[in-house]
Amino acid sequence: MRPFLLEVLLKAHLPLWVSCSCTRGVNQRLLGQCVEYFELACRLLADSKDDTRGLPVDVSQMLEDEIAWLHSFSPSESQRDQSTDCTLMTGHFNLIRTLIACNEDKKAEVGSSLVEGLLGSYLFPASNLIEKGAKHETFDNLKPKCSMPEPRAAAFSILVELAKCCPTNLERIVGWLTDKHHRLTSELVKEFEYEPLIAGRAESGYVGLKNAGATCYMNSVLQQLFMQPGLQEAMLSIDSDKVDEESLLYQTQTVFGHLLESQLEYHVPERFWRCFRLWGAPVNVREQQDAFEFFNHLLDQVDEYLVKIGCDPLFKPFYEGLFSDQKICQGCPHRYEQEETFLALNLPVKSQSLKESLDQFVKGELLEGDNAYLCEKCGEKRNTVKRTCIKRLPQVLVIQLKRFGFDWEANRAVKFDYHFKFPWSLDMSPYTYHGVMEKEAHGPAGDSADEVFRRPGPALYDLTGVVVHNGQASAGHYYSYIRERRSDPRYASRKGVWYKFNDTTVEQFELNDATLETECFGGTYKAKVSDSASCYPETRQRHWNAYLLFYEKQEDSRTPRTPHKGTGRFSFRREGKDATPVAKSAVRRTPSAASVAAAASSRQRGDSLSQLTQLVDHGERQGWFPSCMPAHIGQLVREQNLLFVRNRDLYNSHYFDFVAALASVNLDNRFHPEYERLMVQSLNLAVNFFLNTYLKYKKKDSAVIVEWVNCIETIISQSEEAAAWLLKYLADAGPSVIKLYLLECPSREVRHTFVQILDKAFLFSHRLERSESDVNRVLGHLINFLDQDVADNCWHSSQYFCLLSGYSRLGVRACGNLFKLDAFQKLLSFLLGPLSANMDCEDSFGRRWSHAQIHEFGHLHSTLVSLVLFCDLTSLYTCEAPPLVTREALVRPPDLLELPDDVRKALCGPGAWRYIREVVSACRETSGPIDMLVHMLVQCSFCNQPFSELVIRLVMTQYSSVPSNELKNLSHLLLEMLKLDDSLQYTRGSSSSSTVPGKSGRSSTDSWKSSRQTTPTTADVRTKESSSWSQWLTGTLTPRTTSSKRPRLGSGP
Repeated sequence: MRPFLLEVLLKAHLPLWVSCSCTRGVNQRLLGQCVEYFELACRLLADSKDDTRGLPVDVSQMLEDEIAWLHSFSPSESQRDQSTDCTLMTGHFNLIRTLIACNEDKKAEVGSSLVEGLLGSYLFPASNLIEKGAKHETFDNLKPKCSMPEPRAAAFSILVELAKCCPTNLERIVGWLTDKHHRLTSELVKEFEYEPLIAGRAESGYVGLKNAGATCYMNSVLQQLFMQPGLQEAMLSIDSDKVDEESLLYQTQTVFGHLLESQLEYHVPERFWRCFRLWGAPVNVREQQDAFEFFNHLLDQVDEYLVKIGCDPLFKPFYEGLFSDQKICQGCPHRYEQEETFLALNLPVKSQSLKESLDQFVKGELLEGDNAYLCEKCGEKRNTVKRTCIKRLPQVLVIQLKRFGFDWEANRAVKFDYHFKFPWSLDMSPYTYHGVMEKEAHGPAGDSADEVFRRPGPALYDLTGVVVHNGQASAGHYYSYIRERRSDPRYASRKGVWYKFNDTTVEQFELNDATLETECFGGTYKAKVSDSASCYPETRQRHWNAYLLFYEKQEDSRTPRTPHKGTGRFSFRREGKDATPVAKSAVRRTPSAASVAAAASSRQRGDSLSQLTQLVDHGERQGWFPSCMPAHIGQLVREQNLLFVRNRDLYNSHYFDFVAALASVNLDNRFHPEYERLMVQSLNLAVNFFLNTYLKYKKKDSAVIVEWVNCIETIISQSEEAAAWLLKYLADAGPSVIKLYLLECPSREVRHTFVQILDKAFLFSHRLERSESDVNRVLGHLINFLDQDVADNCWHSSQYFCLLSGYSRLGVRACGNLFKLDAFQKLLSFLLGPLSANMDCEDSFGRRWSHAQIHEFGHLHSTLVSLVLFCDLTSLYTCEAPPLVTREALVRPPDLLELPDDVRKALCGPGAWRYIREVVSACRETSGPIDMLVHMLVQCSFCNQPFSELVIRLVMTQYSSVPSNELKNLSHLLLEMLKLDDSLQYTRGSSSSSTVPGKSGRSSTDSWKSSRQTTPTTADVRTKESSSWSQWLTGTLTPRTTSSKRPRLGSGP
């Protein structure tokens, strides 16, 4: 039954092997419904893979056909067909994976034709282009053929199947991934909180700007400038042979270039922040500034720079207007006028509306009496009207609403949140030079004020942008509302739509009469209070209100206009009596028969026009036409887009899961003849991905880190070759890489993880007794760090010493390697200091490290203890050892190392007391277990009278001088010393009860007595700590010559 079903299924005439999903009608529907077809085919083939000879089809030929389809397929560029592409590719990829599983003997051959195509075209084209240095590609060429999660997962499964039990394919895949994704790059060497930008443009299609803490005032103004029709093109058309990257012009061009072509969610203008100067000084990006001041300074600085290099000003044609400051004398015909340029009108908000503020602006004042103006032509003082009007209007009228002031009595800045309304359309003709003159000539008769205010004409402006300030005078936040009005084809569908630009977030916003009042006018509002007992008032102040208004001049009604397309979702054109004459005539016009015929003819030509448009669009995507920005800036944007696509495809859970599956797919194939080769490549991928990519990622998961450590441990525990490869990899990486992960890395979790990996490598190589040269190379790097690097990173040194401690506890051979590298003397020199580590000198030196730093050195002491205890200490005996007592080492090795001179001097030399003092202090200061330290001191005290007396003297000295909370460990050490059963036990007991000078010259016994006269808590603590061993001491001070039962010395770590 299965062969019959498979034959029927595969011989059905279906359009599933087309090279593109851009079909119509029934074929389009079948392509979108092919999921079940491919799923059934895969199940039938998978169930028959053990015996493919009985199948009615040639499985090998099917696989060749599928690979041919894979190489010829081209995804659709239409958004509508993307779901069809997703379904079709997922089905074919699953079928290819099933066919590969049925042709296991041909995996290597299939991999040679599949791996490069899948990785380089379908999954990671940007990585391929970066590696090849092809940085001039357009964004459309960077898109992977597989962009949706489902087909990418299916493509990953093909690669995993190819790598299963096939070392050749695994080497191909691992080599490609490590070369292009997981090499340690110079940019990320010191980075352990890497968070690449992997979010693409928002649905709105616009790019946001990063807020560095308080740079929202920059972002809101820059977006207004960028969205101004013609300004962006003019800005990016400025190209100079000499590029000054530190100029504000260049950095503004860079910001505009990224806003235009970047594919990221937002741009980070770091260099712009550094280049911009406010009042001649660099800005603090965490300090809020005034958006209007930024607007003025930016325009002035850029235009001044352009004039300086011999170019025309950029912003003046858009924003510069001309004031006329007039003085009109009464009683004589003389007038005086002075012209002044402006970039914005500054209007107060106390008048409640824009019309009233403008009326007050041109009203003027009468200078009379003592303030009368001296007419220069008459030589007499005359009553004079002083006023300002607009002589030349700019293309874009910027209005600053003066919402900020200063309260001199309270000595603080204040914000005026008054209600202030402004219209959608604004007629500026009454406030111009000619408008004021006409009003004077005709008087108030004629149209009403409102009709004059809204009368269309050559001075009619439309509201196109608003900068809103939310907050108080001392702190707040700026964001912008902007209407799209550019004529570029890429923005045609959005024309007339309002957007809210709030730093990195750009979203469509329905700005109508109601929302304009709510979001921009300020004033008060009625809050909904559901709780009757609430203390909040129902009437509240709106602290968010308009601060800058942008009005753009309408086109002259006499100029022919291009017919407007539909405005999309929202329409802000006023109807009825407010409609313009052009709009009204358009509504009344009825098409004639001739116009209908012409329209039919135009539709026939429309096909050719649409084909030409598609060809132009394709040429733009392929980069056939010159760039719309300077080449160096375009290069920056393209490089960022390349990196964005690469990082987007790399830093996501789907890719992480794929690498994990690839690294572990062969773990269970232990009987494969090339298992060692498979494990080496699996470890190669795991180590490079884990160390160079995942551990440097900011959003790393602790649970995933544990899984990767377990995976690496499993590989090196099951493969001798893999364990040897890991040590060679680390040895070849050199000291800089080891130091980076072990000492310089600020993350404790990363340092601990690296120690785990290296510790497992040491452990398995030690068991196998292989790679001795590589082990010594790594150890040599580690020991050399003690010269300077560990001291420079002492706060991060705990994991470093933990690694050395773990290695030293592997046994006699490991400690022998450390002694050959002079590890003991270097560790001692690091702990005590170079001068204090000279044990031939008996002088006293201060302690090198502070009490807080000592807490990081617990494993340092453990390492020194291991090195001491794996040595034969019998040469230090000063009396004969009892016959029933034998010394034990940590792991009871068959042989002990001969005691080196460095260790002998550290234990019995003239300066040995400095090292023993440090060990006794460590017993007191460390927060961890002290068993190993106590064990070493007890072992060295066995049958060694000078050493025993030195330890007890140091313990008793510290016992009488340290805080009470540090007595517990000292008491434990003293008890273990007194319990040591050898011929010196009585001597040690006598020494502990004898007079030992302290800081004040008193004996330790006197110190205990005097401590009872201090605070009850301190006395009680000291009494409790001393009573346990003093009671035992009372019964053991009597000397004994024999003992039938003696305590065993030490029990190992």
